[in-house]
Amino acid sequence: MVVGDRLYLYTAHDEDKLINNFYTMVDWRCLSTKDMVNWIDHGVIFSLDDIE
Repeated sequence: MVVGDRLYLYTAHDEDKLINNFYTMVDWRCLSTKDMVNWIDHGVIFSLDDIE
């Protein structure tokens, strides 16, 4: 997503552990940049712990 002059990248974090033949996605992170060289890691924005 682009807001102004900043690009936000939302990524999934999969663990290398198969459950029912699928990798386990444990959380989602957000990173952002203004120049595609220097990145800011905004940390975990959503995780499996957020789901009941």
